[in-house]
Amino acid sequence: MISRYDKNMVYIGPVDKKEAHIKGYWHKVATGIVYNPAKKIIFFQTIYPKDNYGFDRPDYIDFAVGGHIEDNETPLDGLYREAKEELGLDKEIMDNAYFIGIRRINKDLTVKYKLREFQHIYGIPVNFDLPDFNMLVSDKEVKSIVKVNVDDLICLLDNAIPKIKVEHRILDKETRETIEYKTLPLTKNDIIDDYFVGDFLLNLLYTIKANSFFS
Repeated sequence: MISRYDKNMVYIGPVDKKEAHIKGYWHKVATGIVYNPAKKIIFFQTIYPKDNYGFDRPDYIDFAVGGHIEDNETPLDGLYREAKEELGLDKEIMDNAYFIGIRRINKDLTVKYKLREFQHIYGIPVNFDLPDFNMLVSDKEVKSIVKVNVDDLICLLDNAIPKIKVEHRILDKETRETIEYKTLPLTKNDIIDDYFVGDFLLNLLYTIKANSFFS
């Protein structure tokens, strides 16, 4: 169960996650931006297809940590849980997480899948690279972790270049073992289109850089 809110983020009560999306109830989600400031790299993920969307979702890259906040959780509690489930990040790493802000999302993906979300966004600095994520303890949702140079990504989002090269660490769905590392092209079509609204993703990257989180 997750928490239902009104449009002013006033708590109403618990609700089933599927029902919240079908009926368009407001709820909270936690999002973690995982990055290595020394190497100027940011990590994303792709996921294996899920039945609960109710429609064919393109194989977009998405933020490395993200999920619904349960009814008995704070946003930070939800972030810690999702980070452990999806990427195997321990509490010692997550204690460095910091709050960036809240994004309000109001969008109908289909008539039966509506987003009414208060997205609580956190930065999660790490000092390791793509091979160092402990994916053996992760759930079966993550298909690959994606390593992206932040300056290359800004150039892509700003239409300075049509594509960039990114590195995928591809995982077996059942065993969570690494199948292979593969360098693939990334275009704007491979990123969730909602991240371009108001230059959201581009502005988020500039905010991180402006606050000297990348050295």
